[in-house]
Amino acid sequence: MIGELSAIGAALTWSACALIFTAASHRIGSSFSMNHYKTTFGMLILAVIQLITRGTFLPQSISSINWLLLGLSGVIGYFLADASLYQSYMTIGPRLGILIFNFYPLMSTLLAWLFLKEALSIYALFGISVTISGIIWVVSEKNNTRREIHKKHFTQGICFAICAGLFQAISFTIIKPVMTGVDQVDPLTTTLIRAGFGCAAYWIVSLFRGKVITVFKKSSDKKAMALIGVGALVGSSIGVVLAMIAVKMAPVGIASTLMALMPIMILPMVAIVYKEKISARAILGTIVACLGVAILFNV
Repeated sequence: MIGELSAIGAALTWSACALIFTAASHRIGSSFSMNHYKTTFGMLILAVIQLITRGTFLPQSISSINWLLLGLSGVIGYFLADASLYQSYMTIGPRLGILIFNFYPLMSTLLAWLFLKEALSIYALFGISVTISGIIWVVSEKNNTRREIHKKHFTQGICFAICAGLFQAISFTIIKPVMTGVDQVDPLTTTLIRAGFGCAAYWIVSLFRGKVITVFKKSSDKKAMALIGVGALVGSSIGVVLAMIAVKMAPVGIASTLMALMPIMILPMVAIVYKEKISARAILGTIVACLGVAILFNV
């Protein structure tokens, strides 16, 4: 159960980081700028860990095809998925955005079946369905701050959320052969290289948009940088390494489903930090999701 436990660990660290990165984004006024520093700090932390534990930044034995897959996974997962998800948040709100995004385990399952020949049992598919149903039940709860959204923006937001889920599924699917094939790359090195490509993508896009100076100016907020540093250590480093272990050790569909438990795990954190009450619906949805997890752990 190393893969499954790692997936739950990843979801737990990402849930904590969601609060940390949200606070940092509010301080510097831009989630896109925050993502520059999140990926940069995460890459630097991973590089130091890699140097201490491996004695070198990168092994010399990575094949050309693995470099290509690592680069694609980094750009797709770190940059395209995150950028699409945050854009959906801006147009249709985080609740609806993450609701649609959380269908990515189903996309991962389909892609893994098509390209990796990972066929899941009916029992496993039932567990995935139960878990996702519980998550959807929690996330789809209406709140009092719902606002009207222009039809055009609503359609765009839905498309961005779907793209974010698809990018996440593609990123997980194409990275598994790198960690399980003949020339295996370990999860730590995999995460470091993916973070490097994702980081480069953010800064290159800002360079072409003429926004590099603007992003650099955000670093003047020391408290925001400290928050991002902590979040990068916990989520962008430890959390993503756990996610890579999960993808390597467990079927992609099951790993993705367990990592999608973020909306469930963040409930008690929000209740403690923001003193928000947890509704009966959220509790029921959590119970359903936990039943699905129990099924997956007994596959």
